[in-house]
Amino acid sequence: MDTDPNLDPTFNHLTVFDNKADGPLVGELPQMKTLLESMAQRQTTAKKWAIVVPSMWARTMAEILLRFVSLGLVQMCFFSTEADALNWLNTDLLDQSVTAK
Repeated sequence: MDTDPNLDPTFNHLTVFDNKADGPLVGELPQMKTLLESMAQRQTTAKKWAIVVPSMWARTMAEILLRFVSLGLVQMCFFSTEADALNWLNTDLLDQSVTAK
């Protein structure tokens, strides 16, 4: 995410991990945690970050390992499908908790 020149960290985000991420995802989570916290610190208003991980195993690991990420004004939620994530992104921010769908 941080290498995309068009990325605007002030927008809501939809991030998708493909099904092939089962193994390497776990090794990359510490870096992902640092990146997410860094991006969250730049937020001045409430934002929503939808994380789509179709693999149940990989999603469970991500949820466990990212449970204590300090996101400040960002509400992060995990999803199995992109459609569910988009529906959530298009609703109002109701609370600031980290949840799973």
